[in-house]
Amino acid sequence: MVMDTFTFFHGNALSNRLFLTEEQGCSNINISCAVTDKEALLKLKDGFVDGGGRLSTWKSEADCCEWNGVVCSNLTGHVIKLDLVHYGDSEELRGNIDSSLCDLRHLTYLYLDGNNFEGSKIPECIGSLGQLRELTISGASIGGTIPRGLQNLSNLQTLDLSDNPFKSGPFPDFSRFSNLDFIAASCNFGGHFLSWLKYQRELHALDISDASISDSIPQWLWLSSFNYLNLSHNKLYGELPKSILKFYHYVLDLSFNNLSSPIPDLPTSAMALVLSNSMFSGTLSFICATAQGSVYQLDISCNFLSGKLPDCWGQLPYLAVLRLENNHFYGAIPNSIGTLNNLQIIHLNNNNLSGNLPSSMNSSYLQFIDFGQNNLTGKLPSWTGQYLHNLVGLRLQANRLHGSIPTNLCNLPHLQILDLSKNYITGNIPHCFGNLNAMSNMTSISQGISYDILGSFTTSSFTDKATLAWKGEYVEYSKNLRFMKTIDLSCNHLTREIPNSIAALVALASLNLSRNHLKGSIPIEMGQMEKSESLDLSYNSLSGEIPISFSSLSFLSILNLAFNNSSGKIPTGTQLQSFNASSYTRNQGLCGPPLTERCPGDGSSDLNPNAHDIDTDGDDNLISFAFYVSMALGFITGFWGVCGTLILKKSWRHSFCHFFENMYNWIYVQVAILKAKIERRFHKD
Repeated sequence: MVMDTFTFFHGNALSNRLFLTEEQGCSNINISCAVTDKEALLKLKDGFVDGGGRLSTWKSEADCCEWNGVVCSNLTGHVIKLDLVHYGDSEELRGNIDSSLCDLRHLTYLYLDGNNFEGSKIPECIGSLGQLRELTISGASIGGTIPRGLQNLSNLQTLDLSDNPFKSGPFPDFSRFSNLDFIAASCNFGGHFLSWLKYQRELHALDISDASISDSIPQWLWLSSFNYLNLSHNKLYGELPKSILKFYHYVLDLSFNNLSSPIPDLPTSAMALVLSNSMFSGTLSFICATAQGSVYQLDISCNFLSGKLPDCWGQLPYLAVLRLENNHFYGAIPNSIGTLNNLQIIHLNNNNLSGNLPSSMNSSYLQFIDFGQNNLTGKLPSWTGQYLHNLVGLRLQANRLHGSIPTNLCNLPHLQILDLSKNYITGNIPHCFGNLNAMSNMTSISQGISYDILGSFTTSSFTDKATLAWKGEYVEYSKNLRFMKTIDLSCNHLTREIPNSIAALVALASLNLSRNHLKGSIPIEMGQMEKSESLDLSYNSLSGEIPISFSSLSFLSILNLAFNNSSGKIPTGTQLQSFNASSYTRNQGLCGPPLTERCPGDGSSDLNPNAHDIDTDGDDNLISFAFYVSMALGFITGFWGVCGTLILKKSWRHSFCHFFENMYNWIYVQVAILKAKIERRFHKD
């Protein structure tokens, strides 16, 4: 689970925004926009490139208080709020932030997040906006250094400059500020924590992720009353204190650091704890030691944790996201995990877990299950299709599961990622696979595998990520996971024919049925799967011809039909001939490009009247033999016709040698004369 977006609303700030919306409506009736503010806004507009027409209402003849994104005071007509956040529903603003922004002397709220200012700087004069309380310009491609003038904004409460490519430079000193409530800045802090942070008693949210901090976490930071603390993607080292129980963090993200030691008991107030991609060791004993709390998300993936999974998950009844993958856990998956009724996302993959899958998974909210790359045994569970009607992804890859594929999987309308590869699954591919709506509906797109955490002071959104086999490689997907539609049943013991109904999965992007015992012909209807980008049917016992309809699969970039019993001519078409011959190899009866084997009837029948005289490479054996015989006779005749005569007839031999001696002398004289002329000309110059 990775943090995707974070939005912080302090209670007062939220009420201010609601109040300002109402005030804007009144201002249109009571008073017009101040002339100086309108002029400043028009200059600001001139610096932007507005390809989406978001500023189309910004016209000189109109009242600027009625312009999009502008809010005025109903008492003075001055602009007090400018909201130009890009929400993705239109084209982002580009260009430069003009210094005329600083002429809006009464500006209190400024939001420019999500645009693309192409590396331009924040105007140095921004420190003159003394009324500014909230300034957010996150993810807006702002460059340069952070202006030191920000430290003059004594009324500032919220500052968000995160996700921008700032250059290294000193961060403004806010030690004199007393009202700061939220700070988010991804920039170079010079390797250490800023000392003035410990004096910010009103600070409730701090995001200094990806700030190039290489330091241990100071003790004073743990004594602060943060609701939200994000120190991820730094180089922090050391241990977490055992007194973490006393902290009041709703969201704590320490991922992608070098922190070590066992994980202490969780604070009961914690809602999200993200400790992934670090060096934590020990066991999960803290789960059972934790008093029943309100943890919604627990991500301690990619560490050095070991031991058995505890059987006390009932201590976390609100848990929605559980990520324990890429550790060294062993033993069985406890049944208490199946009792988590609010669980939405669970990743236990790439450990050394064994035994059967849980007897049940009771949460009807489950969207993604990944138990892959373990040593799990037993049959595929029937609960997947009985209760999990919101399931989008199911990965049980690389285990020791056996039995047949349960047909109730076909009851999952949102399933679009199914990976059962590298197991011991037998039986046939269910005919009802054509009923998987998310893969058969071209317009069906998942709303995203994500989860929102709503707190009293914070709203945090987390987007799931998963590693999938894609075009022969393992690729990690996060934001694009919602677009993936793939089935992988490779490396099992599936038998019988490929059902014709699988062709109904017209939205499927990747299908891998390789290394099974499938037989029969390839369904002709599979040519209708026009969204296919990867199709692997290799290492089976498929027979018959390759369907002509395959030539219409224009998106296909990976095709492997090798090691089967296919026959006939490879359908002609730019797409199928563009693949390497290895895609079709070891099919005894297959012929035509890109293979070297020619099909019967190819070429002119007049030139090849005896079909039995043509070998597998298309060469005529009789012509090839005559060619080599004539070449040998020609060499013998030519060589002895010249050399033999010179050996036997003395007068001819003398004449031949005399000719070459005269030719040598003539060439030598000509070269000497030419050399002399060049030397004379050189001396004259």
